Amino acid sequence: MLDDFPERLTADEAGALADLVVDSLGPEVKSLMGRYGTSPADMFLFMPVGKEFAAAREARGLTIKKISQQLRVPQYRLRAIENARVRDLRSDAVSKYAEFLNLTNWYQDWCSENETFVEKYVPARE
Repeated sequence: MLDDFPERLTADEAGALADLVVDSLGPEVKSLMGRYGTSPADMFLFMPVGKEFAAAREARGLTIKKISQQLRVPQYRLRAIENARVRDLRSDAVSKYAEFLNLTNWYQDWCSENETFVEKYVPARE
Protein backbone atom coordinates (compact mmCIF):
# COMPACT_ATOMS: atom_id res chain seq x y z
CA MET A 1 0.00 0.00 0.00
CA LEU A 2 2.69 2.50 0.92
CA ASP A 3 4.64 1.74 -2.25
CA ASP A 4 2.27 4.00 -4.17
CA PHE A 5 2.16 6.71 -1.51
CA PRO A 6 3.52 10.09 -2.70
CA GLU A 7 7.00 11.17 -1.63
CA ARG A 8 5.51 14.23 0.05
CA LEU A 9 2.06 15.67 0.67
CA THR A 10 1.04 19.21 1.39
CA ALA A 11 -1.17 19.83 4.40
CA ASP A 12 -4.09 20.44 2.00
CA GLU A 13 -3.46 17.16 0.19
CA ALA A 14 -3.23 15.28 3.48
CA GLY A 15 -6.48 16.89 4.61
CA ALA A 16 -8.23 15.94 1.38
CA LEU A 17 -7.01 12.36 1.67
CA ALA A 18 -8.17 12.21 5.28
CA ASP A 19 -11.59 13.50 4.26
CA LEU A 20 -11.84 10.73 1.65
CA VAL A 21 -10.94 8.10 4.24
CA VAL A 22 -13.40 9.46 6.78
CA ASP A 23 -16.11 9.68 4.13
CA SER A 24 -15.39 6.08 3.08
CA LEU A 25 -15.11 4.55 6.53
CA GLY A 26 -17.41 6.81 8.45
CA PRO A 27 -17.02 9.46 11.12
CA GLU A 28 -16.18 6.81 13.72
CA VAL A 29 -12.67 6.63 12.26
CA LYS A 30 -12.05 10.32 12.81
CA SER A 31 -13.52 10.10 16.30
CA LEU A 32 -11.38 7.11 17.17
CA MET A 33 -8.21 8.79 15.94
CA GLY A 34 -9.13 11.93 17.85
CA ARG A 35 -9.35 9.92 21.05
CA TYR A 36 -5.80 8.76 20.42
CA GLY A 37 -4.55 12.30 20.03
CA THR A 38 -4.07 12.53 16.29
CA SER A 39 -5.95 13.36 13.16
CA PRO A 40 -6.09 11.37 9.93
CA ALA A 41 -4.69 14.38 8.04
CA ASP A 42 -1.64 14.57 10.31
CA MET A 43 -1.01 10.86 9.97
CA PHE A 44 -1.16 11.07 6.17
CA LEU A 45 1.08 14.14 6.19
CA PHE A 46 3.78 12.24 8.12
CA MET A 47 3.47 8.94 6.20
CA PRO A 48 6.05 9.91 3.54
CA VAL A 49 8.60 10.44 6.33
CA GLY A 50 7.95 6.97 7.71
CA LYS A 51 8.10 5.50 4.22
CA GLU A 52 11.41 7.21 3.48
CA PHE A 53 12.95 6.10 6.78
CA ALA A 54 11.74 2.50 6.36
CA ALA A 55 13.04 2.33 2.79
CA ALA A 56 16.46 3.63 3.84
CA ARG A 57 16.63 1.13 6.70
CA GLU A 58 15.55 -1.77 4.51
CA ALA A 59 18.01 -0.79 1.76
CA ARG A 60 20.79 -1.25 4.31
CA GLY A 61 19.40 -4.62 5.39
CA LEU A 62 18.98 -3.44 8.99
CA THR A 63 16.32 -4.31 11.52
CA ILE A 64 14.61 -1.92 13.87
CA LYS A 65 15.99 -3.97 16.74
CA LYS A 66 19.60 -3.48 15.57
CA ILE A 67 19.16 0.26 15.05
CA SER A 68 17.39 0.59 18.39
CA GLN A 69 20.40 -0.95 20.11
CA GLN A 70 22.87 1.29 18.29
CA LEU A 71 20.94 4.51 18.85
CA ARG A 72 19.67 3.61 22.31
CA VAL A 73 16.19 4.55 21.20
CA PRO A 74 13.32 2.19 22.10
CA GLN A 75 12.07 0.08 19.21
CA TYR A 76 8.53 1.39 19.64
CA ARG A 77 9.78 4.93 18.95
CA LEU A 78 11.39 3.84 15.68
CA ARG A 79 8.25 1.92 14.72
CA ALA A 80 6.18 5.00 15.52
CA ILE A 81 8.21 6.96 12.98
CA GLU A 82 7.94 4.33 10.26
CA ASN A 83 4.23 3.77 10.91
CA ALA A 84 3.34 7.47 11.17
CA ARG A 85 2.02 7.17 14.73
CA VAL A 86 2.36 10.88 15.21
CA ARG A 87 1.24 10.98 18.83
CA ASP A 88 4.28 8.84 19.77
CA LEU A 89 6.90 10.96 18.00
CA ARG A 90 9.81 12.45 19.92
CA SER A 91 12.14 14.92 18.25
CA ASP A 92 15.29 13.33 19.65
CA ALA A 93 14.33 9.90 18.30
CA VAL A 94 13.38 11.27 14.87
CA SER A 95 16.60 13.31 14.66
CA LYS A 96 18.82 10.40 15.71
CA TYR A 97 17.09 8.08 13.26
CA ALA A 98 17.37 10.60 10.41
CA GLU A 99 21.07 11.09 11.10
CA PHE A 100 21.72 7.35 11.32
CA LEU A 101 20.01 6.83 7.95
CA ASN A 102 21.76 9.85 6.35
CA LEU A 103 18.38 11.52 5.89
CA THR A 104 18.99 14.61 8.01
CA ASN A 105 18.83 17.05 5.09
CA TRP A 106 15.77 15.33 3.62
CA TYR A 107 14.01 15.41 7.00
CA GLN A 108 14.96 19.05 7.66
CA ASP A 109 13.50 19.98 4.26
CA TRP A 110 10.30 18.14 5.14
CA CYS A 111 10.15 19.94 8.51
CA SER A 112 10.62 23.31 6.81
CA GLU A 113 7.65 22.54 4.58
CA ASN A 114 5.51 21.39 7.53
CA GLU A 115 6.29 23.76 10.39
CA THR A 116 2.80 23.61 11.89
CA PHE A 117 2.99 19.83 12.09
CA VAL A 118 6.45 19.97 13.66
CA GLU A 119 5.31 22.46 16.30
CA LYS A 120 2.36 20.24 17.15
CA TYR A 121 3.99 16.80 17.19
CA VAL A 122 7.76 16.93 17.19
CA PRO A 123 8.82 19.37 19.91
CA ALA A 124 11.34 17.98 22.37
CA ARG A 125 9.32 16.19 25.04
CA GLU A 126 11.87 14.04 26.82
